[in-house]
Amino acid sequence: MNCRNSASVIRVLAIVCAFQASTWAGSWEDSRRAGVLAREQGRYQEARQHLESALTALDQEAASDTQDLRRAALDHELASVCHVLGDSTKAEFLFLEAQSILDKHPDADTGLRSSILGGLGMLRASQGRLKEAKEIMETALAGTGKASAALDARTATLQSGLGQVYMATGKLADAERLLQSAVEVHRISLPSRHLDRIVSQTSLGTVYVLEGRYQTAEPLLQQVSEDARQLGESHPAYASTLTILADLYRLEGDFARREPLLKKAQAIYEESLGPESVRVAETLLDMSVDLVAMNKFALAETNIRRALNILRKFRGAEDPMVALGEYQLGKAYIMQSKYAEAELLLNHALSIQEKTWPDGHFVLGDTLYQLAEVQRLQRRYADAELQYQRAIAAYEKSSVPRPGGLTLALEQYARLLRTRRTDEARILEKRAQDLKRSVQTFR
Repeated sequence: MNCRNSASVIRVLAIVCAFQASTWAGSWEDSRRAGVLAREQGRYQEARQHLESALTALDQEAASDTQDLRRAALDHELASVCHVLGDSTKAEFLFLEAQSILDKHPDADTGLRSSILGGLGMLRASQGRLKEAKEIMETALAGTGKASAALDARTATLQSGLGQVYMATGKLADAERLLQSAVEVHRISLPSRHLDRIVSQTSLGTVYVLEGRYQTAEPLLQQVSEDARQLGESHPAYASTLTILADLYRLEGDFARREPLLKKAQAIYEESLGPESVRVAETLLDMSVDLVAMNKFALAETNIRRALNILRKFRGAEDPMVALGEYQLGKAYIMQSKYAEAELLLNHALSIQEKTWPDGHFVLGDTLYQLAEVQRLQRRYADAELQYQRAIAAYEKSSVPRPGGLTLALEQYARLLRTRRTDEARILEKRAQDLKRSVQTFR
């Protein structure tokens, strides 16, 4: 496993739940219906235009309680579209506005209230605000307990969202439990092409990947990708399943199948969401991992810088995906002996990650290890020793298996100590060898 796992986690969090609002008659209804249809077909930019027109038309009607509830539902639909397009600021405003409206109507539809909370929770998760996301999703789920049995599919969608949050924080057992429950309900209650079902199954497959259960993950992810393809060859949900499959193939060492999937996903995102979409940026970072591994540094740097420009513009300089891009660029610089530039990037990436991920998350271990390497290569041995120790501690605490990262950290720390503290170095080397043997035996 490698740094792409963190991108997998973050990408899955970015797949937004699709809520089907009730239909009301009115002058704004045609625009709303056109927006919903465009969203279902993956034409999110067009969907945004239609839904904004519907809001404008609705605002021209006389104020009433009914209009308020229509406004809340419409805000939620538009917020979900803005989230997919990467406009987090607009999405947050709309989710909060919808929530504020429903606060004035305590007897309003429980399903709508929980769906709005679920959308806000997933937005918070994609922003790296995982503690807030967990609290919001739990509140949303508690609300469905008061609803009728007809809301089972919506409840499963909220379970799927909370499962994604648990996955991001490294609580894989809890994530798997929730996602399996969600998938079971969705398979019974929703058609295979439904976005919520696709999201829950993709998320469960990603958990299997993080757990190292590739043989279990592959058939599930292949099937859900085929289901998503039925939405349309240019649907962003289909592209998302392709990128998750590409991550799996990289971990399996099957680069021949990985590259065409990423290229296809990139083309879909650029067509459906635009060339400056956050999803485009995420796929550019995917591609750069392979380019760095092949020593194609110029092309990798071009891709990473383009991705960072998009992410900083739409998500801000402190976003978790920005940290991932800086981490990857830092690794490329290390391989080119650009140590000062690499260290600067890695330190900033670490500052973001420490605010995003819980103590002991494998993402922290990866960045700390690269920092140790760049400091060792600059002969700053005392600094490097501290970072190796911190990286090893993070890997050991992580609930996501990272035997490769831990082994490397142990071996390189031993290398650092070999000339001065031979006994300690031997202990570390033995741990690394034992870990390698245990992984080989497991396989």
